[in-house]
Amino acid sequence: MVLGLVEDAESFKGLYAKEIPPVSQNEQMISSRWCSVKESGMRSDVPQERGANTAEEPISAVSILFNGNPLAIWIYDAVTLQLLDANESALKQYRYSREDFLQLKLDDLVLSGSGKGEGGGRGSKDCSDNEVQRHLRSDGTQMNVAVRSNELCHLGRPCKLVIAEDITERWHVNAELIQMAHHDGLTGLPNRTLLGDRMSQAMTTAQRLGHRTAVICVDLDDFKKVNDWYGHAVGDEHLKHVAGLLTSRLRGMDTVARLGGDEFAIVLGEISSLESAGLVGKMLLQTLNKPAVTTTPTLMVTRSRICTSRLTIWPCWRAR
Repeated sequence: MVLGLVEDAESFKGLYAKEIPPVSQNEQMISSRWCSVKESGMRSDVPQERGANTAEEPISAVSILFNGNPLAIWIYDAVTLQLLDANESALKQYRYSREDFLQLKLDDLVLSGSGKGEGGGRGSKDCSDNEVQRHLRSDGTQMNVAVRSNELCHLGRPCKLVIAEDITERWHVNAELIQMAHHDGLTGLPNRTLLGDRMSQAMTTAQRLGHRTAVICVDLDDFKKVNDWYGHAVGDEHLKHVAGLLTSRLRGMDTVARLGGDEFAIVLGEISSLESAGLVGKMLLQTLNKPAVTTTPTLMVTRSRICTSRLTIWPCWRAR
C-alpha cells in the first residue's frame, strides 16, 4: 500500500523527513540521561544532585501522622500520669506552650468524675477509650472532649496515646435539640413526650415503694377571649405566668407539663391518698383563679381566670 502511494524511495524519505522534526540538543541530553538512568536501575523522576539535602534523614510516616494531625494527640506515662509528648494541635486546643504542657500531669487536664460529659472536682482520672470527658484549658475554661486511647511503649515505659477531640460546640447543639424535642417552646415546661416518660417513672416508683401517683389536668376557661381581645402577645405572657405559678407551688419531684393551648398537666409523685391529691388540686385552682398580673403595658391586670381541673390517681385499688 505504501509503494502504491509513493513513487520512489526518495519521495518516501522526503515524506518522513517532513513529518518527523529534528531532535534538538536539549532533547538529546534528556534522552541520553534517561537511557543512563534506566541502565543504572534508578528512578528517572528523582533528581540526582541533592547537594546538602542528601545527608538529611527522611521524615517518617509516624511523625507526619502525629505532628501533622488536625486532632489533638498527646502521650502520658501510664504509671506516673506525667505528660510526655504532644502535637501542635493539642497545644493549640489546650492553649499551652510545649514547655508548660509537658510539665503537667493527667490530673491537671481531666476533671474527675467527668465520664460521659459530667462535670466534677479534680482528681486522678484515667483516659478510657470511647469516652466523653470534661477537660480544662490553661485559662480554666472547660470543654467536652471525645477521648480515644491506645496503650503503647514510649521511651521504654508503658504509656497511653490519647486522641482528644473537642466536641463542645457539638455537645451544646445536641443539648439544644434535646431541649427543643422534650420541652414547650413558649413556657419551657415539659411537652407531651416528656410528660409520658415522667408518668411512667412515677408509676414505676409508686409500684416499687407502695405509694400512689396522681395526674391533674388544668384548663384555662375562655382563654381564647384573652387572645381575641388583647392579642396573642398578652395571651403568651399569661400562659408563661400560669406556668410559673404551677411550678412554684409544687415539689421538685412533681412534673408540670403543657399539653398544648391552654391545657396543662401535673404529675404528683409519692402521695399517700386521694384526699391529699385533692388538696393539691384545690390549692392550685385557688392560686390560678386570682387576677393575673402581666408585664405587658397593654394589660397590667386581667380579670380572674376561672380554671377547671380533673384528677386521676394510680393505682386506684389500694386502700386509702
